[in-house]
Amino acid sequence: MSTDPSRVVLSTVSSFTAAASARLIGRVREVDPAAITWVLSIDGTASTADRVVGPEDLMLGRDELGRRIGRTTTDDAAAALLPELARLALMQHDEVLLLDPAIEVVGPLVDLDRRGDEALRLVPRMLRPFPVDDRHPNLIESHAEGIYLPTVLAAGAEADEMLSWWSEETARRPGARGALLTIATAWIKITECRSPGHGINPSRIEFDGHPISTIDTTGHDRDRPFVMGGHEGGRVRLVDHPLLADIYAGRDHDLIDDPRPAASTRAAANRRLYAEALRRHEILGEPEPPPPPGRDFDDWIGSPSARPDGLSRAAMGLWRDRLDLQAAFPAPDLGPANRREFAEWLRRDGVSQEGLDPSWVPVPISPDALPLIPGVDLAGYMNADLGVGEVARLLALALERNGTPTSMQFIGGSANQTRSAAPPDDPPRHRVEILCVNADRVAEVKKSRARDPESVRTIGVFFWETDLITAEMKHGISSVDEIWAGSRYIADNLLRWTERPVEVVPIPVVADKAEGDGRALLGVTSERPVVLFSFDFHSVARRKNPGGLVEAFTRAFAPDEGPVLILKSINGERVPDELDRLRWLTRHRNDIRIIDRHNSAGELSAMISAADIYASLHRSEGFGLTIAHAMALGTPVLCTAGSGPADFIDDHTVTVVPARKVPVGKRAHPYPADGTWWEPDLDAASAGLRKLLDDPDLARRQTVAAASSIAKHDIDMTAAFLTERLSVKPGRKRWRR
Repeated sequence: MSTDPSRVVLSTVSSFTAAASARLIGRVREVDPAAITWVLSIDGTASTADRVVGPEDLMLGRDELGRRIGRTTTDDAAAALLPELARLALMQHDEVLLLDPAIEVVGPLVDLDRRGDEALRLVPRMLRPFPVDDRHPNLIESHAEGIYLPTVLAAGAEADEMLSWWSEETARRPGARGALLTIATAWIKITECRSPGHGINPSRIEFDGHPISTIDTTGHDRDRPFVMGGHEGGRVRLVDHPLLADIYAGRDHDLIDDPRPAASTRAAANRRLYAEALRRHEILGEPEPPPPPGRDFDDWIGSPSARPDGLSRAAMGLWRDRLDLQAAFPAPDLGPANRREFAEWLRRDGVSQEGLDPSWVPVPISPDALPLIPGVDLAGYMNADLGVGEVARLLALALERNGTPTSMQFIGGSANQTRSAAPPDDPPRHRVEILCVNADRVAEVKKSRARDPESVRTIGVFFWETDLITAEMKHGISSVDEIWAGSRYIADNLLRWTERPVEVVPIPVVADKAEGDGRALLGVTSERPVVLFSFDFHSVARRKNPGGLVEAFTRAFAPDEGPVLILKSINGERVPDELDRLRWLTRHRNDIRIIDRHNSAGELSAMISAADIYASLHRSEGFGLTIAHAMALGTPVLCTAGSGPADFIDDHTVTVVPARKVPVGKRAHPYPADGTWWEPDLDAASAGLRKLLDDPDLARRQTVAAASSIAKHDIDMTAAFLTERLSVKPGRKRWRR
């Protein structure tokens, strides 16, 4: 290994970052003429660095390299492979400095040198807490991105194993690069570069008299040059910092030749399909897809024989990535009519617009080409971050458990954020269809499927949270042969409006494994007790009743008495009036915080696990998944009596808040105003909150009983129900009319 004291600086270059990389190398040479620069050219782009290597020079096999590059974008692949470049350089040098092309070097790099035998020297993302306001990034956003910047750090040979791990995991989870770096600090030795002049970014702007050395411009938008980081409501406005504004202006001028990443929907769709298939191989043991590029990959993603309906993986991936195609061809895999129209578009425009290989365009298929066979077609919001979508995913697991032949159809139309999910494996071809959608959408979904109603048994899995139904629901109910309700409460309500068989399907409670530090995700760094409620504004704020919980909390605890109430929501930005109403209710209480953002299921589990109480003062629930998850995760629960959770709660397992039936009233669309649901007793809720925090023995007894009780609601119980119901012949040939 070399003892050359010259600084070794590593970076990457691609066609999208050529100007940024050239600027970085030039700046490094200005501040340190003796520096040795290495660049990883991810796509063959030329560089003026002292040494330029390609992906093929790294210590990775051809197949592994294909996996790393194939599952993500060019820039994300470059970031994931930079640690591998560091490993290569550390075979010749004692220490290397890793810089992203987004780093702007404006001063000496001396403070970044390692201080001894530590593996890494890192730059903290923050040096002091953020003020509590509505600006970005906030504490939770910053913590989710990692404590340390992944864009500027020094590494020594002691970091070799960690760099290999970081590279591999970043390839799997590109958006978690900073969080992964933070995780690694648990097992490696690090020092911190706490100079305020390094790693300047929207989360750290204080200079404290120090000269500026490095600026992290990640996320900067040249179309919004006045904001650091590009966020609407950004924390740092460059107009307030003239020196930084001049630096950014100079950088923007020099990078005008860097192209914006062109949106290739086909390439993005193909990457997503490959990444999902690779995850399914790694987790479920399904066949491994061939890594791109190459003929094997092209055959895998484009062969018309990849699916029985003749729609290739490439075609369906393209459909899932283009909202205009989804609007024009609703669910092309859910019926011969849509399938034929979509295939015609692919033949006419797909080749010219998206560069599809003509051999990937499906051959027209006859509606009669796929005879019905025993099994189930399960249709639902499989990839939506939605309660009814989660139920569809759970039913799919139960059908897999009991061995029922199943094809899954992903229904669009949900405004909720979608999660990564596999494309449908088969077209609808089974004798039973289970539609896991709201009753008011059944007719629309069935129309898109174009199936013979006399040949298929249709089961609707319905959720509804009051005792009156809408006209749209009546039509949907009349379009199915049988109804499965998510709780006894729903079943009793629907039985008042139909003669169809109504069964209660047992919903399995499968809480995702916790991911991350729950208290940090909640933004609670002290030991203060946490009361948590999680809800979706799209599920009707008046029904979820966060305002009632705010009132109960304020009755129970004086301002800053100790506990904090966290209202964890999603989709508030889509219903701003409801979000503003909740902010108004909490405006005088610093111990009540609203976190409106999407998190992964694992992160939500971590938040629930970290809470001292999970409280839900809902007015009605169809089932109550988050309540059940809290019970499974060992968090004490306080919730309203009645409605769906009554199937699995009692006074031994949770603190039940008494409630009285009241009219639904206005501002609760789509629920009829003259329907009824429950109004929780807020004084009782207030007393229950205090008692759970003041009596740890009570909380412990309830959580033990809750975990034991909810454990019975497992996949096997649901699988047994499915086996029994699917074996029963309908008592009447057809209910529909």
